[in-house]
Amino acid sequence: MLRLAIAINDQDSEAHLFLAFALNEQEKFDEAQAEYVETCRIAPQWVVAQRMLATFYWDRGQLSAAEAVLKHAWTLDETDARTAYLLAKLSFQAGQTTEARRWLERALALDPQHEGALKLAEQMT
Repeated sequence: MLRLAIAINDQDSEAHLFLAFALNEQEKFDEAQAEYVETCRIAPQWVVAQRMLATFYWDRGQLSAAEAVLKHAWTLDETDARTAYLLAKLSFQAGQTTEARRWLERALALDPQHEGALKLAEQMT
């Protein structure tokens, strides 16, 4: 169904994103990556799609690629607490504690009740 939607309108970013989800679930990772990348090409300002691509890279251990995409997402919307939180979490996982704290402060300044950021703050103390 999604492939049909894309065949009808290959610029349908939502169809590409949902296809990427489905392919990822089927463990067709090369095809999923291509669809995530295509989604971001079609809708370069869509922060959610950027975060999904970053998460895809992160899940596969491609931390530098995930970081680059998340930092790009941050440039698109510097009011997005979720992106700041993910950058904090990624930095912490990479052992970059100072960087992680900087991103965590941003996330909590934007959303003081952000559950993930609050849990990460506890882990970092």
